[in-house]
Parts: sequence; C-alpha cells; structure tokens
Amino acid sequence: MLHILLVILKTAGIILGVVLLLAAVLIGAVLLVPLRYRIEGRCGPKEKDAALSVTWFGRLIRVQARASAEKGVAVEARAAWITLLRFPKGKDGSGRKKKIAGRPPKSGAAAKKRREKPGEKAAHRTGAVDAEREIRAEHPARREEAKGPAAQGVPTRSAGPEKTENEVRADSGEGRIRGLLTALWEKGKALFHFLAALPEKIRQCRERVLGFFRKLKEIGSRWRKLREKISWYLEIWKEEETWRLLKAGMEHLRYLWRHYRPRRSEGFLRFGFPDPSVTGQAAGVLYLIFSNPGNTITLCPEFSTDVIIGEGELMIKGRIRLIHLVRTGFSLFRNQDLRHFLRRIREK
Repeated sequence: MLHILLVILKTAGIILGVVLLLAAVLIGAVLLVPLRYRIEGRCGPKEKDAALSVTWFGRLIRVQARASAEKGVAVEARAAWITLLRFPKGKDGSGRKKKIAGRPPKSGAAAKKRREKPGEKAAHRTGAVDAEREIRAEHPARREEAKGPAAQGVPTRSAGPEKTENEVRADSGEGRIRGLLTALWEKGKALFHFLAALPEKIRQCRERVLGFFRKLKEIGSRWRKLREKISWYLEIWKEEETWRLLKAGMEHLRYLWRHYRPRRSEGFLRFGFPDPSVTGQAAGVLYLIFSNPGNTITLCPEFSTDVIIGEGELMIKGRIRLIHLVRTGFSLFRNQDLRHFLRRIREK
C-alpha cells in the first residue's frame, strides 16, 4: 500500500515538474524571443507609399500593412497558416461581393413584369385603351361648359339695378367709419393684451438678469477652484520626489531606446524648412536617431528653401524584446517616488 502511494506521488511530481518546465520555457520564449520589425517608405513627387512588417517566433506570427496613394491601405495578420485579419476582405481589393450576371432582380418594376401572366398583360392594356377613349370623348363637353353662356351666345342679365352717385357716396362714408372703428377696436385689444402680459415679461427679464449674475458667480467659483488645482499641482511639481521620479523616468527611456532603436537603416532623406533653424534642429534629431553603426542613411538638409521639402527612400530594421519592458515596469513598480507621486495626486 505504501509502495503504491509513493508511486502515485512520484508520478504526480513528474507531471508537475514537466508542466512547470513547459511553462518556464514558454514564458522565457515570450520574453526573450525578439519581435522583429521592418519599415519601408518612399516619398517623391510621383509616388508615396509605406510598408510595415512585424514578425514573431521566426515568422510564425506575422503582421503586414501597406499604404499607398493609389491602392489605399491593406492589412493582413497571420498565425502560421491561419489568417486572423485581412483588410480589405475581397481579393480584388475592393471588399465588395461581385454581382452574378444573368440573375433576375428580386424587387421593383422589372420583377412585377416578370411575375405577370400573358392574359393579365392583355387585360391591362385593353382597360387602359378604353379609359383613354372615354377621357377623349368627354373633353369637348367639358370645354363647352367651361366657356359659359356668354361664350356660347346666350345673353346674360345683370345682378340688379345700378346704384346712383349719392348712394355710392353714402356707402363709402359708412365703410370708412366702420373701418376706423374696427381699427380702434383692434388697437385697444392689442394694448389690453400688452398690459396684461407686461408683468410676465418683467418677471422673465428679472429671471434673466438673476440667471446672468448666477452664471458670473459660477464662473468665479470655477476660476477659484482652477487656481487652487494649479497651485496644488505646482506644489507637487516642486517637490524633491517628483524631480527624482522624472530623472528615473528619463533613465528608463534611455534604456528602452538603447535596446529598441533601429539596428539597420538604409536610404536617403532630403528635407528642408523655410526657417533654417528648424532645418538644423530636425537634422540634429535625425542624426541622433540614426547614429548606430549599421546606419547607411544619407541625410541632405536644405537650408535655403522657401517651401517645406520632404522626399527620399527609407528602410529601417530592428527588434523588440519584452524582457526589457518587464524589467522597466518592475523597476517603476518598486519606485517609492512614483508611489509618493500617485498618493499626492489622489489626495486632491
């Protein structure tokens, strides 16, 4: 019984050791196997395109992206023989499904015509012809009715006897008096409505004035809070722990740049700005970036130009190992100055 128990424990220990060994190998491979990148670009008066290729585990995982002024953007991601992402989806680069020639339409007037039978078509045509004939037959009678009795030669009578000149003057005087009274009545009604609505308008004006002063008060309170926050952050900025944290952050950035900068670069760059000082600063930054021994890039700064110039060809290769990111993150996690800085930020 004891022997069987020892054999079981031995087997479980072997399996556990194999699992731990495989996990360690996998973690080591993820951290130590480099992720290689390659960037290519071409910029000129006639052609502008760029390409990016990222591979991992010896092209087992591969991401490719290409952009050009003529063909647009294309992206593809593959894991071994499996395509994880492809944009655009169509093989012709349009991403749209092709239409099949000869397929009948599914809806619309053409589909209705296809569904109609020959007998129904003839009946529709006969009914349309009969209706058109009836409309043509009715047109002459309607025209005669529209002309009226005067057009047809029938004498017409006046509506009544004509009024005298005195009657017309009396009617015009009464109309003027009636019009004046109506206008006075309307103006009186308008004045009454205006006086009735005046207290409400005064109240609205008062509310608007009070609302304006309330907004001014809110703006003042917000400005005071903003000034307090600015003074708080300035106080944090002047602390010794913050400056030590900034110095440590710059050291970590230099460490990452030393390991992740391009290992090989080829091509040439011709650039220039209207301001010669800006051209000189850009040249200094580019010389600093491509200062590794594998650099074969020719830089041609143009100091005497009135327009912005940027053209050339470029190929950059490099690699990234995750172990350096893990090391940097672990160092920042243990940094006491970073913890103090975060605690001070949360206090406000």
